[in-house]
Amino acid sequence: DLRMSRGLGDVYKRQIVVYKKGEDKPYLTTDCRVSNLPKGDALYLEKGIEIKGKESLMKTLEDYCS
Repeated sequence: DLRMSRGLGDVYKRQIVVYKKGEDKPYLTTDCRVSNLPKGDALYLEKGIEIKGKESLMKTLEDYCS
C-alpha cells in the first residue's frame, strides 16, 4: 500500500511525496508542488491519501500533476 502526502523533508518546495505504508523514507518524490494545486486538493493531500497499486498511483499522480 502506498500513501501520498506533502513532502515533509522539502519544506520550501512542498512537493507531493509518496511513502510506502509504515515507512518514513519517501518511495517517490515528485516535482509537483502542493502550492500549485487548488486549496481543497492541497488540504486533502496534507491528510494523506491511501492508494493501492502502482497503476492507481500513476493515475492519481497524473491527475494532480497535470
